[in-house]
Amino acid sequence: QKRGTPHNYHLKILGGSVEKPSNKLGDAFFEPKTIHKITSPAPKAGKVFAGWTSAPGVGQFWVNSNYPAHKSTTHPMTGKGKFANAKALTTTFTMPANDVIITANYEIGSSDKAPVTQANHGQEIPNKTAIDIHRTKPDLVVPAMTQQAPAPGLRVKQTTSGYEGTQVHHALYLPTDWKKGKKYPVIVEYAGNRWRTSPGTVQGSNLGYGMSGGKGFIWICMPFLNGKSTANVGSWWGDRRTHQAQPTVDYCIKTVREVCRRYGGDSDAVILCGFSRGSVACNFIGLYDDEIAKLWRAFVCYSHYDGVHERTYLPGTKREHALERLKRLNGRPQFICCEAPSPGRDFLQGAKDYIESTGVKAPFTYMYTGFRQHDDAWTLRPCAARKALQAWLKDVLDE
Repeated sequence: QKRGTPHNYHLKILGGSVEKPSNKLGDAFFEPKTIHKITSPAPKAGKVFAGWTSAPGVGQFWVNSNYPAHKSTTHPMTGKGKFANAKALTTTFTMPANDVIITANYEIGSSDKAPVTQANHGQEIPNKTAIDIHRTKPDLVVPAMTQQAPAPGLRVKQTTSGYEGTQVHHALYLPTDWKKGKKYPVIVEYAGNRWRTSPGTVQGSNLGYGMSGGKGFIWICMPFLNGKSTANVGSWWGDRRTHQAQPTVDYCIKTVREVCRRYGGDSDAVILCGFSRGSVACNFIGLYDDEIAKLWRAFVCYSHYDGVHERTYLPGTKREHALERLKRLNGRPQFICCEAPSPGRDFLQGAKDYIESTGVKAPFTYMYTGFRQHDDAWTLRPCAARKALQAWLKDVLDE
C-alpha cells in the first residue's frame, strides 16, 4: 500500500531507526495495530538513554518534512501507539491509527563522565543527572547592593574615576576576611542579557559569589556600557544598532586597575567569568585587544561561547573575528560549563566542537552544571559542579 490509502500511516523516527524503513530518510508507512522493531544507537559519552516517547504526527511538522499531513475523517490523529518497553534501546512499537512521531531521548548520566578531552591537570570531572534547580535549596545568599562605603562583607555600588556624573556603575564586594594592606585574588563578572533568569544588571549577578563563598576574593560585577559611556545597558553592549564594544572594554580596564590599587586586588590573580551574554563576553570583551587580554589569569564561561554563533545583528561575531580573540588566550585555562542539554540544545558540546575546530590549544575544562535551567544561581547551591569549579579555581591560583 502507498501512503494516503485507507489505514496506512506515516511513522517518523527521531534519534533511532525502524526495521524495514520505506525510504532513505528512515521513515515507514504501516497499518494500524501492526508491531514493528525500533532501535536507538548506544548513547554518546556523558549521556544515558532516557526512553522512547511518541506523539501524533500532524500539522507543521509534516509540512516542514515535505510530507503533507495525512487527512482522515475516520481516524483522528490522537493516538500515540504503544511501546513494549519504552526504556529499552531496542523494543517494539504498536502502530496507532494515525501518523506518529517517535523520539529516542537521552539525558546526562549519573555515572558517566562529562565530554572532556582537555581537562585541567588531565582530570575528567564527573557528571550528574540533570535536576530542577528549584529542588536544591541555596546555601549561599548574595548580599544586596547598597550605597554604603566599601567594607568587608558588603556589596556596594561604585563608579570608576573619570565616569563621575554618568549613570555608569559596577558592584564591588570585599570578602568577609578582607583586611587593608593584604592582597586578594579578584573575580570579575559579566551578567547575562535581561531575561527570565537574569535582570541583566550588575546587582543581579551570582556566579562570582558562588565561586568564592564570599571569602578570600574581591568580586567586581562589571557593567556593559552604551556607546556614549554614560549608562549601563541590559542587552549586549553599546547602542542598540551599532553595539560598540570599546566603551565596555575601556571601563573594564580602568576599573580592574583602580580596584586592585585601592583595595589590594592581586593584579596577577584576576579571574574573568560570565553568564550567557557574559560568557560570550569572556572572550569578546576579555580578549578584545592585547591590552585587556593581559588582565586575566583564567576564565569561567557559563552557557554560550564566543564564536559558536555568528549573530548578524552583533558586529564582530563572525568566526574569523572570534578566532582572532581566542588566539589571545595564549594557553591560559578556561572552565567552560553549561546547563544540562535538551534535544537540539547543547551549548557545552557546541563550545567544545568550535574550540576543537580552531586548533587553539589551552587547558580547557568542560562540564555540565547538573541543573537543567539556564540560571547562574546554580553556584549558590551545593552541587558537584560547584565543588569542581572551586577546586579548579584553587588549582589555577596555586600554579
